[in-house]
Amino acid sequence: LAGGKSVVALTAHLGNWELGLLVLESCRERVAILTAPMASANMRRKHEAFRRRLGVEVVTLGDPAGYFFELKRLLAEKKIITLLADRYVGGSGAEIPFFGQPGRRTPAN
Repeated sequence: LAGGKSVVALTAHLGNWELGLLVLESCRERVAILTAPMASANMRRKHEAFRRRLGVEVVTLGDPAGYFFELKRLLAEKKIITLLADRYVGGSGAEIPFFGQPGRRTPAN
């Protein structure tokens, strides 16, 4: 960052990873989070509001054709780009019980 370059940070749902966003923002770093659409519009609004209060730009990726342009814009703005690498967003995945309900998740292997 000191050299004027962007950073892409991949993380997983381990501990309170959102606390890392707060730490980065407190260091006066410009942070953006790339996120997949959520099924619940109400939950999406709550997540986005929380992250914006931290000073984080939320970029919800919908159309795969637009991913490149959003990423290019964020890189040009010298932001720290964060995303969760273990979030299941479709395709193949492991079916596991989640609070007693079946669901697909991204496998850890």
